[in-house]
Amino acid sequence: MVENLPNTFVIGAGKAGTTTLCDTLRRHPEAYVPVEKEPAFFSDDRKYERGLDWYAATYYSRAAKFPVRVDGSTAYLFWGEKVAPRIKDAYGDANPRFIALFRDPVHRAYAWYWMRVSAGREPLSFEEALRAEPERSANPRRAILRLSGQSFNYFRGGCYATSLRPFMDLFPRERFKFFLFEDLRSDFQGTMDGVLDFLQIEQRRAKQIRSNPSAKPISRPLMDYLRKTTGIPGFLRWLVYQRLSPEARHAFKMRIWPIILRPTVYPPMDPRLEAELRARYAEEVKALAGMIDRELSSWLPR
Repeated sequence: MVENLPNTFVIGAGKAGTTTLCDTLRRHPEAYVPVEKEPAFFSDDRKYERGLDWYAATYYSRAAKFPVRVDGSTAYLFWGEKVAPRIKDAYGDANPRFIALFRDPVHRAYAWYWMRVSAGREPLSFEEALRAEPERSANPRRAILRLSGQSFNYFRGGCYATSLRPFMDLFPRERFKFFLFEDLRSDFQGTMDGVLDFLQIEQRRAKQIRSNPSAKPISRPLMDYLRKTTGIPGFLRWLVYQRLSPEARHAFKMRIWPIILRPTVYPPMDPRLEAELRARYAEEVKALAGMIDRELSSWLPR
């Protein structure tokens, strides 16, 4: 096994607090989280084909002195069926740790939908998007996206038990720690104490943050331009931006995005559609409650 690989995977789910958790761990002197907190190496076939040496050199070349090295790719949970065996092949009996965060699957699906709407990537209503999900996910033209992304999988992204099972079939139960999105919201310090205890690193007072909140751009054309060029025109982008270190690029992004993004509250979900989703998720929720030993009745049909 290649040295300096991550020994901790924060595997999701998307829109369940993984960015907040990773951003908080990044501030801990004993933890290393790469600037690109979602390498997606084990889920993206194109990256995976480059091998473990490339993975370690690209994302963890500066991680040698850190006892905890984190890969926070939410796609790993979604693609559990192929990711779990790949991690097992890479690590053998040197089992890494897994932290999984879960959110009420109905709320997660709705939050994922509005994230894509705000990014200009979803033209349909939420109900239309749910109906179109099976066809969209099977469309061969979206094969590249399916290598590592979760794209239009609003319902499928909340089938946590199905996604988690491949990991639990291959790794010892004691190598897992489970949290809920609600844990971060209601008891941030207590949740982080549990994370640090699991990682066996120094307990520290954690400043409460909320990364990746719901937001929308003040200008759609400006947002599209920045996504393509990072705000630096052609030649200057090549000359300046591409020569910056990953840390400098991240700092640049952190300065730009708050200027063009504004917090937003999306409209409430149609109660009829919410009830339909809760019924569809019921068996998944019951299975997950048993797997992680948490009481999840508030996620069931009401």
